[in-house]
Amino acid sequence: MLAAVVVVSPALPQVRFEQERMRQYFEERFEKGFEYAYVVPGMTRVVQSAGRLIRSETDTGVVVLACRRFLREPYRRYLPADWYGDDPSELATASVGRDTAAFFAQVKKEAAR
Repeated sequence: MLAAVVVVSPALPQVRFEQERMRQYFEERFEKGFEYAYVVPGMTRVVQSAGRLIRSETDTGVVVLACRRFLREPYRRYLPADWYGDDPSELATASVGRDTAAFFAQVKKEAAR
């Protein structure tokens, strides 16, 4: 059973011929080539990584998004709305270690009840 998942950056696809052709296509059609060809697939992988930790409504764990880009557009637009209250910036912390330890201490306390 997993207790935590650490995602070090948006999992953007490698730059290659096919990906660049998609970027050009999406840029010509929607003026969002980089976003549709790179950001969307990358953020889909990020959410899938978190899904390996949380498999049911009773599962608990910590998902650490360890890159500032997650809080910037266009990346933040693809974070699931149920991960935060009003704004993705609520996910930020300056003390990942302390906050993670506090989370697991609370989980352990609740499990002991």
